[in-house]
Amino acid sequence: MTAAGAVAPGWPADGAAVCSAPDFQAAPALVPDGAGGAIAVWEDFRNYASTGSDVYALRLTAAGGIAPGWIANGVALCDFGGSQYSPQATTDGVGGAIVGWSDSRYSYSDVFAQRVTTSGSVPAPWPAGGVPVCTASGVQTLSAMAADGAAGAYLAWQDQRSGTKDLYMQRLTSSGLVAPAWTYDGVLISGVGGGSSSQRIPRLASDGQSGVIAVWNDYRNSPWDADLYAQRIEGFGRLGNPEPGIVSVRDVLNDQGGRVRVAWTPSFLDAYPGFEIGWYWLWRQVPAAAAEAAIARGARVVAGG
Repeated sequence: MTAAGAVAPGWPADGAAVCSAPDFQAAPALVPDGAGGAIAVWEDFRNYASTGSDVYALRLTAAGGIAPGWIANGVALCDFGGSQYSPQATTDGVGGAIVGWSDSRYSYSDVFAQRVTTSGSVPAPWPAGGVPVCTASGVQTLSAMAADGAAGAYLAWQDQRSGTKDLYMQRLTSSGLVAPAWTYDGVLISGVGGGSSSQRIPRLASDGQSGVIAVWNDYRNSPWDADLYAQRIEGFGRLGNPEPGIVSVRDVLNDQGGRVRVAWTPSFLDAYPGFEIGWYWLWRQVPAAAAEAAIARGARVVAGG
């Protein structure tokens, strides 16, 4: 649909067929492809007798056609034995998508993910059938995904490894690996209470700083009436705001602009018992011309950051 509420040029009045394969298709999700089109993913039952439900995807162009490299009725992202269902997706930032789903190939419901490129292929080193995101004991049900701003993705799910429904999350890199500082099978975001207490149906939104904010239904105060709770998770899997904060920057007098005095609040990780922070880095930004002149004079370039 256009911004004026009309059917966009090239699109049929009653909609473009995404998949009309035998049996039925369900639980669709959609992400933009960055070129005016979109990548659709869904749960597909065309091969249910042999493999259970599977996860398929198709990219549509801005004109409603099938994008180059893709095939009619979609490509299988996972058609392993056992059912794959309830897919979620987020953009990878370069025209493709990272897709996650709940997966019963190992009897219990686990969480798996796969990346698909703008041309409909699975890039190396992502394996056929996807990467395991969580295969812990109990039932895991994927509920939400969000882009991490670095061609990777955050995935959030309801997790019953403890016997109640808790909220866990994982961050995958663009290569399908667990991101640095995150733990295999995910990070516990909220597991307050026990018995009938549970955290359910998370939703995610990027915080614009490589982190993510989660919100969910929470029964910690009543087994019947859900409240809403939220939490920020920064890019290395820490809850809240572990980043130190600059309090002030003051000029050191009478040195012709050579130095400043900086004060900051410490990270909460710089404390007993972990003392995970060993030092702090301060970075100064200078005009490009000044940096190039300093390098020409023999200044050392420090890699990383």
